[in-house]
Amino acid sequence: AVPITESFPYEPNEFWVIKTGAVEPGSFQITLKFSGSLQRGILGLYYSEYTDGPGNKRGLATTKFEPTYARRAFPCLDEPIFKSTYSITIVRPQHGYIALSNMPVMREEDDTPSEGLTQVTFMKSVPMVTYLVCFIVCDFTYKEKTLCSGMPFRVYAPSGRIENTKYALDIGAKLLHMYETMFDLPFPLPKSDMAAIPDYSSGATEHWGIITYRETSIFCNQERSSAENWQRVTAVIAHELAHQWFGNLVTLEWWNDLWLNEGFASYVEFKGVGYIHPGWDMDSQFVSRSLQTVMGIDSCLSSHPIVQSVDTTDQINAMFDAISYKKGSAVLRMLENFMGETAFQRGINSFLKKFAYKNAVTEDLWRELTAAWAAHTTSEAKNDVGEIMDTWTEQMGYPVLSVVRTSPETVTFTQKRFLHDPAAQNDEEESKFGYKWDIPITYITSSDPTIQRTWLYREADNVRVKVDPGVTWVKVNIQQKGYYRVIYEADIWNQLEKLCVEKLVGTADRASLYSDVFALANADLLHYSVALNFSRGLVSETDYVPWDSVYEHLIAMGTLLAETDAYKPFCNYVSSLVEPIYAALGWADTGSHLDK
Repeated sequence: AVPITESFPYEPNEFWVIKTGAVEPGSFQITLKFSGSLQRGILGLYYSEYTDGPGNKRGLATTKFEPTYARRAFPCLDEPIFKSTYSITIVRPQHGYIALSNMPVMREEDDTPSEGLTQVTFMKSVPMVTYLVCFIVCDFTYKEKTLCSGMPFRVYAPSGRIENTKYALDIGAKLLHMYETMFDLPFPLPKSDMAAIPDYSSGATEHWGIITYRETSIFCNQERSSAENWQRVTAVIAHELAHQWFGNLVTLEWWNDLWLNEGFASYVEFKGVGYIHPGWDMDSQFVSRSLQTVMGIDSCLSSHPIVQSVDTTDQINAMFDAISYKKGSAVLRMLENFMGETAFQRGINSFLKKFAYKNAVTEDLWRELTAAWAAHTTSEAKNDVGEIMDTWTEQMGYPVLSVVRTSPETVTFTQKRFLHDPAAQNDEEESKFGYKWDIPITYITSSDPTIQRTWLYREADNVRVKVDPGVTWVKVNIQQKGYYRVIYEADIWNQLEKLCVEKLVGTADRASLYSDVFALANADLLHYSVALNFSRGLVSETDYVPWDSVYEHLIAMGTLLAETDAYKPFCNYVSSLVEPIYAALGWADTGSHLDK
């Protein structure tokens, strides 16, 4: 035995420090006796309540450990690099309650350890991190499907609300099958559960084998749920099930790489929803609902890089933001686009298999993707994924790409950092890349609808491409796959407006043009007259995504003009744009999902 000389808490890092005398090198076992209580609150191991149909209060015990709250329930090395197996035993009331955890029940012993109680022992878990551990004692019931593999898939909820889980059960089973095929890896546990927790603090948490959800993130009602609610539930379930591979099977080494969990799950989420509902046009919706929203945040000096150092629990919690989730997913979408879907997927699958049940860092992902890309390309361009992508993950912000016709046969691209407030440039933090990026450029022209590709590397002042002398316009950043904005010369904006009016470019391209033109005007890089003239195309716009892209810009502009003489003419102008689509849609609950 090793004598302990002192032990004490160290609050800044939430450590319990154990001091010993001199010890010889080797392996040691620490045995701790501890006790804890069922807390009121929404973190750690806590007591939750709901009201049943007759109006009675019902109680349950549940857990929320991510990112650093397992230590509130039991002593542990509560950091993601430490993976362990868990043998969990729970004592519950013998009647009226069930116990759930990550693994299936191995045995139940009634009147143990005393009369009226049941001791529930679960199978030993696979290696996993502390924040994925989950246990629940509740009076829920469940709905169940058996997957093709024979694995049971269940959704738990209060008995009076269980009918609201039918949709979640159906799509969850389909998504598990999709992900097993996509990642070429079977679901690694012997069962998969989802549970609706009445007062859950997050939208959901990806506990391995038992995902917990806020009720609004898993319930759908055929009579009452809106189109927005159907899509949100589908997206949250797709996101959390993606985590069973990204985050659970392969886990970040430390919280500075949180995007490896959340960026991947956020990107795969859109693929999952698109698989369930192909008619929802999720690739275009990604542009307005994810990419463009985070670009607004990332154009401010208050942003931060995707990968950055974090030490304290407050800093760890702060990493769960739009940069990790939405920018992380946006740069992955861009990466897949320039690598090609096949090479990208093979690289991802190689990464998952190589680091299964282990921890990984961003550089590990880059190495697997670089190898996959090299096997699928003969290009002499830069093909080190890490060298390219570090400019997007290790510095905040993004570029605006300038497109200039420098001769009848030449278009020249240059870049600079895009800031919502250009004057703020004087206060920006230093970047080892000097706020230059390796930019994958895609474009089409009036004479050739085939997507062309080139690169503007951070070391170059510009890149030039040849075009036909008769070309009247160039549209850059096709489907806004790239994480950047584009500014054109005045005559090209005029030509691109006509493309939008006549729908000669796709939904995502129209959305990107509307978003860019207003963002550039807000940043004083274009006159507002250019943006307003361009917005005339909205009068014939009938698709959801372009309207979703421009809506907030029009609202913000109205707010700026509210105390001026221009406000009423502006409102009249916006009304003239909205009237056709307003009349076409009406108030009846009919039409497609996107119409609603």
